[in-house]
Amino acid sequence: MSARHETRANPLLGLPTAASFRGMPLQSSSARLTDCLLGGKDNYLVDSKLAESLEKITGGLVLQTAREQRRFTVDTLMFLARRGIRQFVDIGCGLPSSTAPVGLLPSAMNVAVVYVDRDPVPVAHAGALLMRRTHGPSGYALVDFVENDVLQHPHVASVLDFSRPIGVLMHDVLHEVSDADAHRAVSSLTAQLPPGSALSITHPTASEAHDLMHRMAGQCAQAGLPSVTFRDPNDLSQFLDGLDLLGPGVEDTAHWHNERAGSRDHPCVSYSAIGLKPLHGMAV
Repeated sequence: MSARHETRANPLLGLPTAASFRGMPLQSSSARLTDCLLGGKDNYLVDSKLAESLEKITGGLVLQTAREQRRFTVDTLMFLARRGIRQFVDIGCGLPSSTAPVGLLPSAMNVAVVYVDRDPVPVAHAGALLMRRTHGPSGYALVDFVENDVLQHPHVASVLDFSRPIGVLMHDVLHEVSDADAHRAVSSLTAQLPPGSALSITHPTASEAHDLMHRMAGQCAQAGLPSVTFRDPNDLSQFLDGLDLLGPGVEDTAHWHNERAGSRDHPCVSYSAIGLKPLHGMAV
């Protein structure tokens, strides 16, 4: 992969950091809630209270799900890197940390990643983290994937090599978007990806735990998080129309990479799927 190091203005200049919000009354955010559930330190009282409330509602399922989502992201990066994909765009990246999933990959893989979020705080954190990276070109962009062309954003395009496959992660982001906007955004992204590229999606579902998931969504809405659109496996597969489904297809997130998974000890609350863009129209 050709590294495309270009001189450009720092997109973080003028962006708020988590520290700049200290002491301010805040609603919760998806990024900070996830950080709290994973034991991070970049969250606030409103986030920890929401996490505690969700734990009481679910009996710990919300914590287990957050960890499973994290594990799926790490496993997916390794899975795709082994297939030869070494550049990624993480849309809705949340709050990266020194143990961000891409940082857990062997440095010899020389993986490049672009963190994208519409929340300025995660982008500021991503920039601070990525400026300390020593392998692989990396980038970060403050951009709403629904309203903007993510892949053509200058801070994304300057990192990517469009002559080689790209992996796009849309993990736990589409549930905050309407059907029409979600399909339009995903279709635009996949149309621009080079052959051999991959799209990975995780998405919450209420198919097996309707009442529980809707109670959780209600608690999150009260804390200021966006409304949730739950989708089932058929809905998720439609986002990947035209792509070749890898692995088990649309599967429980906890079991997608786990070939030895046995019976589940909790209802499925998240589905995942990875689609590969065919090479010149031929199935791979």
